[in-house]
Amino acid sequence: MNKEAPLSSNSSPDNRKSDDSIMPVRQEIQSIDQRLKSIEQFLATVDKAIEAFDAYLDNKTETERRQQDIDDKQHRRMVWALVYAIAIVFVSTLTAMIMGQFDLVKFFVQSALAVAAGSGLTNLIEFQGRRSKKTKG
Repeated sequence: MNKEAPLSSNSSPDNRKSDDSIMPVRQEIQSIDQRLKSIEQFLATVDKAIEAFDAYLDNKTETERRQQDIDDKQHRRMVWALVYAIAIVFVSTLTAMIMGQFDLVKFFVQSALAVAAGSGLTNLIEFQGRRSKKTKG
């Protein structure tokens, strides 16, 4: 009875040659796998950066909207203050005219014109300064 011992996969010369030829392929697969992991990590980082930029833009838009609301409220207050001031001057002038105090009417008109001219020039200069700063920035 001649029994042959079963050949192990490592003991035959043909298997060794195939293992040697498989080793570079395995190394190549591991190299490709490592590259894929690096690419996935890079894409995850890019995704986080895009989310952070999107959050920044949302925050910037919200901040600009709030600033616009504040500017609108301030403008409305200034307009109402101007309307009240004009109404007070008009009523005072009308009352002085009814009472026959024409010197007082002249004083009201001169004072109102002086104040209006002074504030108009001041606002014009301030507006020009703000506009030039916005165009530069």
